Amino acid sequence: MEAKEHSYLRRLDPAAYQGYAIVHWTHSIRDRKRGWLTDSFHARFRECLIHAGGLFSLWTPAYCLMPDHFHIVWMGVSERTDLRKANSWFRRQLNLILRMQGFELQKQAYDRVFREREKDRFSFERLVGYVFENPTRAGLIEEASAPSDWEYRDSILHGYPELSWQSGARDYWHRFWRVYNTRMERGE
Repeated sequence: MEAKEHSYLRRLDPAAYQGYAIVHWTHSIRDRKRGWLTDSFHARFRECLIHAGGLFSLWTPAYCLMPDHFHIVWMGVSERTDLRKANSWFRRQLNLILRMQGFELQKQAYDRVFREREKDRFSFERLVGYVFENPTRAGLIEEASAPSDWEYRDSILHGYPELSWQSGARDYWHRFWRVYNTRMERGE
């Protein structure tokens, strides 16, 4: 009898995606097609991220759209957060937008869930830096360029529109951790 081949990426236990989880998602466009990345799509993408933040109690400390894929780092900011459910909702919304342009997401996203021992400030900031440096590694922008040199990357922290990585503020991380720690202390 032939073993059935799995055509999907295995996921961790659902609890790993809940509460104060941190997940780095990588979504590819089906067949790695290009041509979908426009200013108009970016605006709709950001709108979906804002709604996801409100609906699922999550922050997007980093996202980066590339010509044939994109990265998102999501951080649960409530005990009720469920990043798997948020991802399913988000993918449905994006596929509606992409299909109008003749594109579609690959069947399944790749994810990397941060383990408890990895949830320190250094590891987290290194992950965010990795996401933001994608255009540099791909040769789309020069090394050590300004955040605005690749306009398809930023952060969206639901409820804090003034706190954006794209603004290039030197004190971004200080402000980020101050707001995050205040939320955690209040149990929001």
